Amino acid sequence: MNIAVIGAGAIGMLLASHFARSHQVYLITRTKEQADLIKNQGVVLEKNGAEEIIFPYVYDQEDTCHIPREISYIFLTVKQFHLSGALEAVKRWKTTNETMVIAMQNGMGHEEKLASAFPEGGWTMAVTTEGALKTGRNRVKHTGEGITRMEMDLPEENRLQLEGLFQTSGLSLEWSPDIVETMWKKLLVNCAINPVTGIMEIRNGELLSNPHLLNIMKKIYEEGALVAKKEGYDLSYLWKDITEICRNTFHNESSMLQDIRSGRKTEIEQINGVIVKKGKQYGVSTPANELMVQLILGKETKNSSSDG
Repeated sequence: MNIAVIGAGAIGMLLASHFARSHQVYLITRTKEQADLIKNQGVVLEKNGAEEIIFPYVYDQEDTCHIPREISYIFLTVKQFHLSGALEAVKRWKTTNETMVIAMQNGMGHEEKLASAFPEGGWTMAVTTEGALKTGRNRVKHTGEGITRMEMDLPEENRLQLEGLFQTSGLSLEWSPDIVETMWKKLLVNCAINPVTGIMEIRNGELLSNPHLLNIMKKIYEEGALVAKKEGYDLSYLWKDITEICRNTFHNESSMLQDIRSGRKTEIEQINGVIVKKGKQYGVSTPANELMVQLILGKETKNSSSDG
């Protein structure tokens, strides 16, 4: 089975390295420089102190003409603001519904882009809690085992193939009866944890020992839960889960903290920004989320000014 993974960030390299153990994998990078590095040195996967080097087929996004047409699944692991470019690359070789596109973006809003790009169908969405840290352009550390949840409403053949893919790759897969609700749950978790760790530049577990930060997180979550309720999802029970996630990922760095430390653009507008936007739509006040958006954007501006 041929698999394509578009996006060579932490999750993209993690999936590609696992899938390549038992299947033919094509890893698509945004830049030629990263593609050349992985071609020469492979993807270095670190887990539990041990390193494994895997050599998937690798191309940059402008060189996808060499990818065979017989691709069974395309995993989209790019950030939301790079999704449009990735979808254009996919269109160049996805010509039938026989190829299934699986989008794994954080936040909300990518479903509209997918529906617009592929109005005939052949796509679905997934959410993962796998912990991954990109430690170099071709290096990824598996920081915690998680679960990938995917939309249940797929043809049986696809479900059986995907179950086999994840099982042989040593990864966990579950089916979600309502993937949008699953996305809302992850959104509220990310809203509460990511910007606070990014602003304070601390790991997830350090949030638990600071009552002031916990109070801020709870306000962020409560605003998000009110907005989710307007969308038809009662997530009033989720606060306990959020603190439990901090405990279970004690030593993990959130993706937003990783982006800030690396001087990269964050997904704050696709995470807390979604709560702010939908809050205005429903007349729900979201000052804590709005503050997080402005503070993270302020850090991005400061970092870019320092680099310049």
